[in-house]
Amino acid sequence: MNIVFFGTPLFAKEILEGLTKNHNVLSVITQPDKPFGRKKILKAPEVKEYALMNDIPCFQPEKSVDIIEILYDIEAKWSIEAIIVVAYGKILKKEVISRYICLNLHGSLLPHYRGASPIQTSIMNDYKHFGLSVIYMDEGLDSGDIAAIQEIEKSVIERKDVAEVFHALVPYGISLLEKVLQDIKNNTLNLVSQEHDKASYCRKLTKSDCYLDFIDSYTCYLHFLALGHIGTWTYYKDGILKISAIQDYVLDKVCKQKGVILAIEQGRACISCENGALWIESVTPQNKSKMTMTSFLQSQNLKVGDRLLFE
Repeated sequence: MNIVFFGTPLFAKEILEGLTKNHNVLSVITQPDKPFGRKKILKAPEVKEYALMNDIPCFQPEKSVDIIEILYDIEAKWSIEAIIVVAYGKILKKEVISRYICLNLHGSLLPHYRGASPIQTSIMNDYKHFGLSVIYMDEGLDSGDIAAIQEIEKSVIERKDVAEVFHALVPYGISLLEKVLQDIKNNTLNLVSQEHDKASYCRKLTKSDCYLDFIDSYTCYLHFLALGHIGTWTYYKDGILKISAIQDYVLDKVCKQKGVILAIEQGRACISCENGALWIESVTPQNKSKMTMTSFLQSQNLKVGDRLLFE
């Protein structure tokens, strides 16, 4: 089929790569290049990089209204049979939704977790409502009719960080989209309305969501898996201590006091929560470089049995 692909991050790029094997991608529409790192060097979205490497026309409109003109120009040469949207990052205008078949791959079992962070939110909630949905887009926020849906077993993605989870979901996403596109081609697409009264929502996550309170070890571990790419952190003394790597959690070391050093071995340390404990591999103190947990404890003259003063 002739498709136009909307998407931005690595997950979208990997979905696009799969779709190009069976479909004619007329064009890619993605977000503008954005400054990255301390030096604020412009970085292209992964979708753009893939498009350029494979000679697929790529557009990066600054405004949503510009998308309409881009699609008109494409349509002057080709028939657009479907638009695929995967983590694009902008809401499409009514003029686009009403004119074309627009399909969105969403990272939850809709109507649960409509919004910007369904996969991360699901991980933080112990993989509740975990799966993928393809919807026939309407003007609402992830409220369109469901064209295909698939629950994904927790065992497939547990103990993976969010980047690994996204990668694991790629074949499922491609398979669902291929099914829907084939149904459209065969005129056998069966749409099912969402149960709107059961809808729940999630928002774009920020650094404030990455705070680890060291109350429950499993909850903290899930937050690290979901948000470690942003940078999980806690308060330590008068500053911020970034928790750079958590290897595992335990529930059988109940200290009922957070911050107690229960064990130190091979660069890592077991630190108590109010319920359970965390095996922490590395941290980044405020205004310092990343270091192993054992190096950090040595710098603070702390040993097994001592307590880190988490606020």
